[in-house]
Amino acid sequence: MDKNRDNNESFYNRYKSDSKYRAKVQLVGYAVIIVLLVIYLNVTNMTNNYNYGNTISLDKADISNNDSNVDNGSNLDFVSNISNNYVYDVNVVVKKKDDNGIDSEIQYNYSGKSYKDVMIINKKVDNNQVSFYKIDDDYYSKDNDSYKKVDESLVYDLIDNDYIELDKLKKFISLASLDHYTNYSSGKKEYVYNMKLSDVILNYKEDTSIVFNIVVENSIVSVDVDYTNFIKIDDDIKDYKNIDSCIIKYTYSEIGKVEEIKLEGNVVE
Repeated sequence: MDKNRDNNESFYNRYKSDSKYRAKVQLVGYAVIIVLLVIYLNVTNMTNNYNYGNTISLDKADISNNDSNVDNGSNLDFVSNISNNYVYDVNVVVKKKDDNGIDSEIQYNYSGKSYKDVMIINKKVDNNQVSFYKIDDDYYSKDNDSYKKVDESLVYDLIDNDYIELDKLKKFISLASLDHYTNYSSGKKEYVYNMKLSDVILNYKEDTSIVFNIVVENSIVSVDVDYTNFIKIDDDIKDYKNIDSCIIKYTYSEIGKVEEIKLEGNVVE
């Protein structure tokens, strides 16, 4: 007689008639299934979470097998490509206390375009807008057919131009370190840069920093920055002591596509 057949019949009969034996068999079966499931999940997790770098997070990204083609977010081309030819929009939200200690929120908006040494500055506060021109390093307002020089404080009366115009923003980002980078298959890229204030403020020893959240999509670059920590320290030029917070959003578009800005009239020094 076939021994395998006898064993199978013995196992079947015992499994059918002995409830304790049946329970043990079922328990072993469940344990085997769980072990196999755990092994499968671990293998899958290791495959999907390959570490491409400590400071890089890749989400829905198209990754080439050639490492030289992988964009790791460490270059600053998205900033350096914005030179002197672009359309810009800078929104400033400041919360501060007035002379009576009452909190208020003030919103400023600066918009316009830049071409080489000429920049148009449209300053809007509430519903009031006034236009200025920056020619080389000086500021002007247009009066009939003449461009008359004005003091910089008339253009930037709330926050200094270092926080508004592109040059200092580019300098800040170049001094910052890349904390996080996400490259989407859609072409959208997100960067998070962290700048220690001790790297830009002489003799400052505190471990304080500001964060630059940057999005590059469809040839548009936007940067969100909370300058609150910086503003509270940087009071050499303006009185920032009453400012509770300062948040600025920069948007740059039409990069390299702006046509020459023609000044119609005389520039009066």
